[in-house]
Amino acid sequence: PRHATLPGFGVLVSVRIPMKHPRSDGLRDAAELPPLARLEDALVPAIEDAVGALSVGRLMLAGVLVLYLYAPDGTAEPAVAEAIGSADWDGYARRWTVAPDADWQLLRELLAPDPYARQGIWNRRLLGHFAARGDDAQAPRDVDHVVFFPTPDAAEVAGRQLRELGFRVDDPEPGEESRLSSHREEKLADGAPDDFVGQILDVVLPLGGEYDGWGAPVMQTAVGEA
Repeated sequence: PRHATLPGFGVLVSVRIPMKHPRSDGLRDAAELPPLARLEDALVPAIEDAVGALSVGRLMLAGVLVLYLYAPDGTAEPAVAEAIGSADWDGYARRWTVAPDADWQLLRELLAPDPYARQGIWNRRLLGHFAARGDDAQAPRDVDHVVFFPTPDAAEVAGRQLRELGFRVDDPEPGEESRLSSHREEKLADGAPDDFVGQILDVVLPLGGEYDGWGAPVMQTAVGEA
């Protein structure tokens, strides 16, 4: 499986962040997207760097954002607490736990079945690669997506729905009628990848589609620009 257990990473770190103004359905309000995204973008690398942990996903439910990481065996709570305290919490409350989970039970039973959480892991990894290359996340650029479907008819239905959402959908190549490529101009800042991937998953999952990920060019800030 894509997220198999890693030997030696048997400590589960869970960080719970209650939202300040959750929506009635328990998800985050649009006004909270930027501060929560900034907090997550600072907090996850801080824990990863401090104890050598691996981020495996997050959940949003009942007005709480929960971050999950697996840390090496023997990781102690004080080291995690120090990393958590180093972030700018911007008035947000937090609770965390450090507990053994050698079999990665939480990932297998809670996170792994959820394609949204799974894609969120890959989104953060991709954004890390973009940042390392000096990408300006606020710069708009075309983002490309690929989805595979069990039948050409399912791909055609998905294409129509994605066009309604503003995506440009390519005509299939001969013999690849079950492969759907789409594109839309996006920014990569403020949690945008989770949002645009979520829109695609909302369309393709009910049709049996398998999302194969996204790609985009690196947009570096020109010399002399602020």
